[in-house]
Order: sequence, then structure tokens, then C-alpha cells
Amino acid sequence: MEKEKTRWCSIVIGVLILLVSLATYAQSAPAAAPFKVAIVTSITGPGYGYGQRGTLGARFRIEEEINKAGGINGHPVQLTIYDTTTKGDQAAMLAERAIAVDKVFAILGANASTDVASVFPTCNRLQVPNIAFGGTIRGWCEKNAPWCFSAMLSDDFWMEPLTLLLDKHKPKSIAVMSDIKYVYAVTQAEWGYKIIDRKGVKLVHPKGKLDVETNWPDFTPQITEIKSLKPDLLSAILYGPDLAHLMIALKGAGIGADKLISYAAGVLQPEAIEPAGEAAEGWYGTADFNPQSADPVQQAWLKKVTDYGKAITNDPGIYTAQTNTSCGYDAAAFLCEAIRRAKITPDTPLQEARSKIRDELPKIKMKTLSSEELSFGEGGKYEKNRLVKPAFLFQVQGRKLIPVGFLK
Repeated sequence: MEKEKTRWCSIVIGVLILLVSLATYAQSAPAAAPFKVAIVTSITGPGYGYGQRGTLGARFRIEEEINKAGGINGHPVQLTIYDTTTKGDQAAMLAERAIAVDKVFAILGANASTDVASVFPTCNRLQVPNIAFGGTIRGWCEKNAPWCFSAMLSDDFWMEPLTLLLDKHKPKSIAVMSDIKYVYAVTQAEWGYKIIDRKGVKLVHPKGKLDVETNWPDFTPQITEIKSLKPDLLSAILYGPDLAHLMIALKGAGIGADKLISYAAGVLQPEAIEPAGEAAEGWYGTADFNPQSADPVQQAWLKKVTDYGKAITNDPGIYTAQTNTSCGYDAAAFLCEAIRRAKITPDTPLQEARSKIRDELPKIKMKTLSSEELSFGEGGKYEKNRLVKPAFLFQVQGRKLIPVGFLK
């Protein structure tokens, strides 16, 4: 009996020693080296809302879904976030620092077109894959191929739902206002002019007559002009805070969206709707993501990403998923999938790894946050290296964006 007890004691002690050894090894074993990825976008500045939502979507995909599931090919993704402050020169400098100093495998972002205008050429010159959250200018992806991609629609698609409004309301005249300081607003206005000409609607002023700049202090001259011109429809493409200011000023002048059909293309976002309050009701806008979709896959994603966002910020304009959130998520999903398919590791020679990621991206067809399969365009109607998505027409109803039509 004593011998039996001694034998079992020896076994127990041996097992305990083994467990302690394994625990000690686990604590002392080096962590798997990470894939370094940069997010270069506007966390502050006029485009802060777009950039923060895009970043939240990308972080959710990488931190919650990729890294918590074991990473890619056994290695985590390490994110470093750089704030461009919505300034193009700052964006270029930060992209170059991420590439040359921090040795990232790829860059996600930027969002604002002014930032993308400098980040795309930088990444193309230094041969690093870049998937923008925005950068809507038609032709930019093709011009900066093969290294640059975008997860967002181009300006022609952003503006095309204007045709749905023209067909529905049949206005005879239109006024157009844009922010001349930011290139996306200017180019979307240009596409708007083309649509107006195509549909035979009268532009009631010389092109550019009503244009303003970011942080425009007083819309009184523009509103006086609109009252005088009496257009049937107004298209206004301004950053969120300026758009809210315009909405309130129009409502106060008695020509809110209940009196004047009002369209804001892709800038109709929470940072305009929330501060404008009642003045935003009835405005129309465009997005490539429908938060009201009945798709159960998307609805499940919406809940998870919103809960994740609430743990990061108490700003509902940031944690409530919008088109920027989906673009950030899609960009991160495609990048991670390209890394996986390329079968690289953090020890792969850096330029070889970057080239393999670049080569994989155009080949990918995958479902990300919904039941719809996505892929990058191959040229023609759908620009090369830009994700193909539908364009939805929304209207603000009860401070929510309610879909009222779509084009693809």
C-alpha cells in the first residue's frame, strides 16, 4: 500500500512539474512576430468623422476578428494609426514615414480625397499596397495602379442617384453649391453638372457662383441668391459641420427641405444630421452602404461593430455604422485576405511581401460584412482597383438615413 501511495505521489508530482514547466515556457516563449500595417487617415480636422468611422471598421476587422482568431498564418496584425488632420501634405509625410521608417507591409486609408491625392502617389512611388477608405475621384485608382486601391465608390457613382431625384420630382431648375477647398466636393459638383446637362434641367446660375470654403462663416449671401433664383432643387456638397450650418440657415430663411428639394450626395453623414437637428429632415444623400438592409449577415455585423464602437467612443456619430465604417472594414478584410493568400510571414523580405500582397488583391472575390460578394473593378464602367458596390439614395427621416432607391 505504501509503495502504491509513493508511486501515485511521484506521478502527481511529475505532472505538476510538467505543468509548471509548460506554463513557464509559455510565459517566456517569444510572441509571434506581427504583420505591421498603418492606418493613415483623418482622425481630426474637417474629415474627422469619415476617418474615425473608417478606422473603427478596420480596427474591428483586425483586432476583434483577425487577431482574436489567431492572426494571419499564425501571426497577429499590428496597427499603427497616423492622423493626417485632413491635410494632404501631412498625409504624404506620414505615409512615407510609415513606409520608410516603420517598415509597414501595407497602408489602409486615407479617406478625404485631399489626403488620398497625396498618399496614393507616395505609395505608388515607393511600391507599397494601399487600400483607401475613400478617395472618390474617378480615375485615381487606375492612375496609381498597380499599388493603389479604394473601398469606396467613385464620384460619378456618388452623384448618379441624383438622377432618381430628377426623375421623381421632375424639377425644371437646379442650384449647385460645393466646397472649393476640397477636391471631392469640386469633382462631385462637376459630375452633377454633367447629370444636369444630360437630363435637360436648367442651372439657374453660372457654375461656381454659390461655392464656399470650409468653415464658411455666413451663408446669408448664398441664401439671398437662392431666394432670388428660386431653384426647384439644391445640390450642396460640403463637409458635415458646414452642411449643418447651411441646413439651419436655409430652414431659418423659410426654405428648408420641405420647400426646396435638397441633395447632399455622400456628405449626408451624422456630423451634419445631428447638429442640424430638425433642419436636416427631408434632405437626400447617397451612400454605398445601407444600414437598413434586412440581410441577416449584415444585421449581425451591425450589432457587433456598433457594440465594439461603443466601447471605444461615446459619440454616436462615430460608433453608429455608416458607409465609412463599412469601407474601413472592407479595406481591412481584403488586405488581410491578400496577406493570407500570399502565404507570407513577417520574416518574408519586405518588398517581396508587398509585391505579393499587391498581386493578390485584384484576384479576391469575397463576402465581407454581408451576403453580397465583393471584388475590385477591372476597368470600364467599374474603375480598376475600386470595389464594386451599389449606390443608394437616402432621405433623412427621424434623423435616420432611410433608403428610397438604389443604382448599380
